[in-house]
Amino acid sequence: LTLEKADQEALITASKDAANTENATLKLTVGEKYTVKNLLSALLLTGSPDAAIAIAEYVGGSETGFVAMMNEYALGLGMKNTHFTNCTGVYDENQVTTIEDIIVLMKYALKNDGFNRIFGTQAKPWYDKDKTSLLTNNNNMFWSYQGTDGGVAGGFDENVQSIVTTATKNNMRLVCVLFDVPAKSMYTDSMNIFNYGFDNYLLGTLVYAGSSQKVVTVDNQSINLVPVVDVQYIYPKGQSFIKEIKPNIDESKLKPPITKNTV
Repeated sequence: LTLEKADQEALITASKDAANTENATLKLTVGEKYTVKNLLSALLLTGSPDAAIAIAEYVGGSETGFVAMMNEYALGLGMKNTHFTNCTGVYDENQVTTIEDIIVLMKYALKNDGFNRIFGTQAKPWYDKDKTSLLTNNNNMFWSYQGTDGGVAGGFDENVQSIVTTATKNNMRLVCVLFDVPAKSMYTDSMNIFNYGFDNYLLGTLVYAGSSQKVVTVDNQSINLVPVVDVQYIYPKGQSFIKEIKPNIDESKLKPPITKNTV
């Protein structure tokens, strides 16, 4: 939401509510200005609740306003089993989601270059007027699993955590989402799931860019329908089960003039 609604270089003035947020980690100075991108980095790397409140107040006018935006946004993405009551992640029995919904969110978020940059950051300096500190990503998969290129982790109880990680091997990027798992095994579990995915699945090309998929006639002229990018898919090793491709075209929508950029 913040990446789409706010200028990353914009300055946010820290309010008293943001600075005094429960379990605050950044020690924000009331009245001090902080850039959106630095607060976002602090939020994704460490789950900083004071950064969350400062951002929410800036983008949504208040935490309540921002939470309303979050719920509307989630519904628009098809996250049907998700409901937010706060923006910090603090426990509330009415704040719920599912692994399936988080995967929907991740598929969408990973298309955003700005999100990928922050999500893939291992550590980042944090500057305040007194000193400089280093914010380190809470997800240790960056240092324990080759190919890790994104991650967040956190929870209410140090013994029970949730963790989201992405990893890429041989051009195939997988997402692993674990909820409420024992902190002592969450990295081993994540590695085992990634190993299963990379060992048993391959990335293949379903339809190649520039290949004619169908010929249609519009105003007595024959037109080739061609994809402009490769269409890829993931399949079990040894089971390339796609036997036939059938494009589903609503030809009633094909009206002249038609150019190579017509969808």
